[in-house]
Amino acid sequence: MYEESGLKVDDYCAQHGLSRNAYFYWLRKVKEAALTQSGFVEVRQQVEVSSCYPSPKLTASVNEIVLGIDENTPMDLLANVIKVLKNA
Repeated sequence: MYEESGLKVDDYCAQHGLSRNAYFYWLRKVKEAALTQSGFVEVRQQVEVSSCYPSPKLTASVNEIVLGIDENTPMDLLANVIKVLKNA
């Protein structure tokens, strides 16, 4: 392209045996081709979502309260929750 040569368009065309009209015709064609070829393609990525909490081994529900209990549930916490639920 003439931009890389540092020449004016007319000088570039004269050096390369092109008419000014032919130069701009082909410049337009190259730009149009570049626009149609550089489109974006949608890429869908499936992301596996994992909870930071393990699935409960036992689920207890009282009224609208649902508790998930697993082997990591502290026993003193569980005892306090049961005590509160009995009095609710």
